[in-house]
Amino acid sequence: MTEEIVRTDYDLQQGDRYRLLPKGDSTPTDPKWQEYDRQLKEQRKAGQNNAIQLQPSFQEQVTTSTPPPLTPKQEVLARALNELYKEGIEDGDHHKTFMSETAAWLLFANDNNQAEALKVALNLDYIKQWTTREPNELENVLRTVSQRPLITKLPKRLTDLMPKASASVAVQMSANKNADPMADLPFDRWCDQIEGFFDVYPCLREVCEPHPRRLWPFLLFASAAMLGTCMDLTYYYFYANEGERQRLNYIIWGVGDPASGKHCLRRICDLLLAPIIAEGALADESTNGWKESTDAKGANKEKDLRPAIFNRMFGYRSSNSEFIRSMANCKEEVDGEMMGRHMVTCSSEKDVEIGKAGSWISRSTAVLLSFHGEWDSQHYSNKQSVSGRYRVFWNQIETFCPITLPKLVNERNVNSGLDTRTCTIPMGRDDFKIMPLRRKEDSKIDAYNDTLKQWAYKLDQCRGELPLWPLVEHVHEWLDQRRAIAEFNDEDRADWLQLKRIPYHMINVSAPWLHMRHWQERESTGTYTIDATDMSLADLVGDIQYRTQHFWYYELHRLYYDNQLKDAAQQRRRTNKFQECFRLLPSEFSTEQFAQTFGYANNRAGQKTLQRLEDDKCIERTMRGHYKKLVSELPVI
Repeated sequence: MTEEIVRTDYDLQQGDRYRLLPKGDSTPTDPKWQEYDRQLKEQRKAGQNNAIQLQPSFQEQVTTSTPPPLTPKQEVLARALNELYKEGIEDGDHHKTFMSETAAWLLFANDNNQAEALKVALNLDYIKQWTTREPNELENVLRTVSQRPLITKLPKRLTDLMPKASASVAVQMSANKNADPMADLPFDRWCDQIEGFFDVYPCLREVCEPHPRRLWPFLLFASAAMLGTCMDLTYYYFYANEGERQRLNYIIWGVGDPASGKHCLRRICDLLLAPIIAEGALADESTNGWKESTDAKGANKEKDLRPAIFNRMFGYRSSNSEFIRSMANCKEEVDGEMMGRHMVTCSSEKDVEIGKAGSWISRSTAVLLSFHGEWDSQHYSNKQSVSGRYRVFWNQIETFCPITLPKLVNERNVNSGLDTRTCTIPMGRDDFKIMPLRRKEDSKIDAYNDTLKQWAYKLDQCRGELPLWPLVEHVHEWLDQRRAIAEFNDEDRADWLQLKRIPYHMINVSAPWLHMRHWQERESTGTYTIDATDMSLADLVGDIQYRTQHFWYYELHRLYYDNQLKDAAQQRRRTNKFQECFRLLPSEFSTEQFAQTFGYANNRAGQKTLQRLEDDKCIERTMRGHYKKLVSELPVI
């Protein structure tokens, strides 16, 4: 009976190759070695070598025959690496370079994902020129390097090349003339829905119809903000602030290319903010007269008191002193409580460059505070400034070009909360249609303008609570449905963050339209009933806000949270030898095991350490010479 020979894994992988090696005193120049070298080359060409194979899950994700497409971020990295290695790699140094440098950089940039790192590697020029590499050699190197501690940052000589690479990728991406970045935004459906509300909500037709359809989503939000500013002494109650009056607060941004129609803001501003503009004209006239009379009396004469009349409309060229003076003093009692009036800024060209004395100085905090009407204070020693606490009520309706948006919200400040407080509405893609040619006498514009101004003055007289609780219940349900989707999507924190404040926008933008629609009902009964049509308008506002938030800011938020995870992973790796030894201990151990793991000469040498760990509640004594761990890892000290 013959004994069966059991071959080891190593023998299966390398044994046949070893047995095929030429024996004896032959040299590399002998025919036997030349024949063996020829056989190996043929095997490499046929891909029939005995290299260690990848796991199927990894191997299915990559194809080495044709380089897979890269994301823009990966494309930037690949171009920077090609620039770094543009001088070429000397023959025989390809493996060394990839093992010692490139592999670690690729894994760091791709969150230690071997498949993604391999995608970038296959697009590198020096890898394509590496003709002598073994099949699966790149994969094996990446697997080996991925088991080492991850590097903490890319080298400076590589990061210095990133801006140039990023610019070239941006130019290439913009080269496609047919690419429409707004293709995912359903402007046609939104405009159809808005048009369907023309005969339902007063002023909506008058606001939108004189302007191109692609501007209608922005006009829906901007005009609501102006109408809501007129009725700024109204309030409602919200589920997130029980018992506190919620005000109609707005930050509306319209983003459009040059000559995209941003000037439409001027027309509706002059009409829908007419009562506030008229009040401001009186305040300016009174203030200018007081300034002239004060200058005429000279330095030693008794000055007249400044008139207690305040401007509520402020442009960019206004001092903080005047701005806060009006905000602190413009108040009116409503239903037994003093309510501050809203300041308002309306501009068709947002100016972010102003920073000189006497103008727009450090109001970024006021912008954030205005969303909830939060408290602020000012206490300066100069006589001109107003001292005291005040609530920030400041509505802003502004338009600007896309180049301005990254100055306001970017990767460095994305989680300041500014982006979720704003409604950032794009003005759509130009449809290459010219405005219709109409004589003034054939136009309805005069009638439309009169209607808008009349409603502005009517809403300016509104006071008291708005009966919007059914709408609050509706938006609460709307949010809960989308929260469940964000949770289902592996707890998408970026999506959930962008959802949280959308109910505020749904109510604030819808409220003026609902109030005008139910005007007669409120006049006769003192209240009105929210119906399905009103809720469908709120749903439209929510859909526009949600999709445009994703369009502008989702990737920034996702990157923010991804970087948090990366930083936390690196922090966990920064453990010391003492923590590593503690981690190696079993859940229950003896003093002998403890001394052996920590490298003490004997059991008694580690008694003080055991006592300290016991005092810190990290271990517990179970019997003489035996302990159990109460924590799996020691905290980072």
